Formats: sequence, C-alpha cells, structure tokens
Amino acid sequence: MALNKSFSVTVESSPVGQDNWHVSDSRGLPTPAGGGSPSGAIVLAGSHGWLVEGNDRGTTGSAQLNNVGRWVPWTAPCESVGDSLAVPAASTSSHLIVECVMGGFAYPLSSTAPRGATLGSTWLYVSDNAGRTFTAGPELGRVGQYFGPVLASPEPKTILMTRNIAPHQELRASFDGGRHWSVVYFGDVLFLHFVSSTEGLALVQPSKGPNQLIMTYDGGIHWSPVLF
Repeated sequence: MALNKSFSVTVESSPVGQDNWHVSDSRGLPTPAGGGSPSGAIVLAGSHGWLVEGNDRGTTGSAQLNNVGRWVPWTAPCESVGDSLAVPAASTSSHLIVECVMGGFAYPLSSTAPRGATLGSTWLYVSDNAGRTFTAGPELGRVGQYFGPVLASPEPKTILMTRNIAPHQELRASFDGGRHWSVVYFGDVLFLHFVSSTEGLALVQPSKGPNQLIMTYDGGIHWSPVLF
C-alpha cells in the first residue's frame, strides 16, 4: 500500500517468493487533504484481510479482502462515531477489535455513541463477523488519555495495547475481553506481533541506547528481553 503519482493510494500484491507485483482493483482510497503524514496498515487473518489509511484527521480509505482475493469497499470501524483512524487487530478470520475515539478529530458526539460516552473518550469495539458490523465494548479511557496505535489480540479474549502516560508509555493487557486490565510492560513499544496464541514479540525504544526486542511465551503475561 503506497502513494501513487495521482496522490491516491495504490495496493499491490505479489505471490510469496516472487518479485511479480500487480495492482489490485481497490477503489476509494484517496489521501488526506490536510493534517499529519498519511499512514495505514493491512491486517491479514487466514484468507481474510482489511486495510485502512488516513492520518490524524481521520480515516480516508478502507477496504476488505473478499473470498476471491479482491479488495472491495469496506466501512471503517469508527466511521459512525467520529471516523478516527483505527487499525483493527484480528485474532481469527472473523474476530476483530479496534479502538474508537468518540468524535474523532473534529466531530461532535454521535447519536450512535455508546450510552454514557463522552466526547474524546476511547472505546473498544468488537466484531465477530469479519468486520461487517462492530459493537461497542468497554470504555478504555476519557478525553486526554491516549491509547495505541499498537494493538494485538492473539486470541479473542486476550487484548494488548499501549497507553501513553507522559513522559512514558506502558503495555496493557486484558485476558477477559477488555473488562479488566493490567500493565505487563513499562516502555515505549513501537511494534507488537504474535506468531501464535502464546508466543509474541515487541520492539521497544528505550530512553537511552539502541532499540530492544522483548518476547512473551505465555500469551502476553510476562515479557523478557532477547539478547543478541
């Protein structure tokens, strides 16, 4: 996924092990008109896939990989409550989670916001049908509390995400679908990925010195550095 000469976003793919790229037939992926630098991500789980792109002003484009390998239009998860740019995490080909900020960049509180939500608060949203619909889960925090963008879900009830608490960051985990949370690592986590339901790795940027790699072998409960 990259910017093209027409200032829109192009999605290309190649078979594994080959340098044979072709442009997909994705549509409706314009770039932001203002704000910060555009960014985005492609999320894959089994034969399913989802992509979002945009910037701090909100989601500009989104698409879903259908069952014949084509990118088709997809409604971004947070569109109805402020359209904040949110990259989902997939634990299976049907189960997705995402963080949505109520009101996004400059929208008022939506009538579809969860009961009791306040403008600027962050909520967990969950889909059990491969992203066709999302339902609001627990509230993560009120305005002024910043979460993500690092998010992972190695299995449906397990969620890991970063929270920024100036001047530091922490990695939080929930093992009951977001009802209860605990801090499992203190540090600036730049990247987080699980290769199974129990084994995962993260890239951490210390305040001094080079970046570090940490790993977990128990689903995110304990983390330890990897020495090279």
